[in-house]
Amino acid sequence: MLTIGQVKSQLSYNPQTGVITRIASRRPDFIGKKVGSINRQGYLMVWMFGSNHCAHRFAWLLHYGEFPAGDIDHINQLKTDNRIENLRSVSREENARNCPMRSDNKSGKVGVFYYARDGVWVAKISHGGKQITIGHYKAKDDAVSARIDAEKRYGYHENHGM
Repeated sequence: MLTIGQVKSQLSYNPQTGVITRIASRRPDFIGKKVGSINRQGYLMVWMFGSNHCAHRFAWLLHYGEFPAGDIDHINQLKTDNRIENLRSVSREENARNCPMRSDNKSGKVGVFYYARDGVWVAKISHGGKQITIGHYKAKDDAVSARIDAEKRYGYHENHGM
């Protein structure tokens, strides 16, 4: 397990830009350089002491002096934007309430889909680890409105589904 001291002895963080740079290295040409590479999920990762670590967790650590208690949410949903104003420590459930719309979404609204067998639009939402069916609607707009109301009721972030 990496310690706070180890990270602080190797890395520096600019909270306005979100950039993490190396301040110590066995390779002098690495000192002062930005660290990180983007993984398959689109997050910036930092190789340190034999393993990869999420740059946003290091950003939090270097700014606040402690590892985050929960997940780190990128408020604007840009996974490489590690400015401190764009990061918040949240529970896993809260983090899931600020996700971008999936690329395979066909309705244009998270949690709304067309059920061809019955010829209706269905609105669903997750809360407390459970899938809740909000309702079945003849009109897509009604399903979208119901989903938006449920997002407000259950405390979803305003950027969810963008």
